Amino acid sequence: MSGYFANDFLQRSARAQVAQQARLMMETAFAARKYTTSQIKPLLETQQAHQISFLPQTVPTFAATESFGYLQAQYPDYSYKEATLNPTNLRDRAVDWEADVINTFRNQAGQKEILSERDTPTGRTMFLARPISADPPCLECHDVPKIAPVAMIKRYGREHGFGWKPNEIVGAQIVSVPMTVPLKLAQEGFPDFMESLGGVFPISLALLNMVLYLAVIRPIRQLSARRLTGSVWARWKTVRSCRLRAATKFPCWRRRSTV
Repeated sequence: MSGYFANDFLQRSARAQVAQQARLMMETAFAARKYTTSQIKPLLETQQAHQISFLPQTVPTFAATESFGYLQAQYPDYSYKEATLNPTNLRDRAVDWEADVINTFRNQAGQKEILSERDTPTGRTMFLARPISADPPCLECHDVPKIAPVAMIKRYGREHGFGWKPNEIVGAQIVSVPMTVPLKLAQEGFPDFMESLGGVFPISLALLNMVLYLAVIRPIRQLSARRLTGSVWARWKTVRSCRLRAATKFPCWRRRSTV
């Protein structure tokens, strides 16, 4: 039974570690988006080249995806995608399971986050997803083609990425983190944990027995010994008193009845 709970504890700890990694990656992507919106976009929009040829570096989604791509080159099992049902850039189009996640957000307005697991060709993976809504700045490019930037139309065409509605859930930020290594480490650490537990248990039992003896058993024995000594002394005094009365010819039947 203790082995079952120990293994369950290690598995839950491994999953908590993976979830923490996923949240850290998500916040990193959010930071890249915010940096692009507040600093990169205002600079590039003033450049003449942006009027002639659309610069995707001004788009927060593009910036977060591209920056994460450099990390993914070193850690290919980690991924970040801003999956969209109707994207401008077709590389952001949601696949089947991503579309299910997006539709969950669309159907459950109060849902702010999804943390779940799925099987992939490389092993078990945990993913963290948060909804993407069509905020007013997004509609400058994704409302209808006639009001979208001409340079963007030239780059991506007018067939995709339009018709978004205000505050509509159009996609999801999805971070995927592999679970193979943490779960393997948890499994490998289980025997060591049980060995440590096996060494600690006898010591703990011995200490418990010592505390039980000092705090409970010995005081009870001492109290019982005192009670027994007092009872024997009282009985001896009664017998002695009766003998004295008998010697002086006084009756002792009442005293004896109490003995």
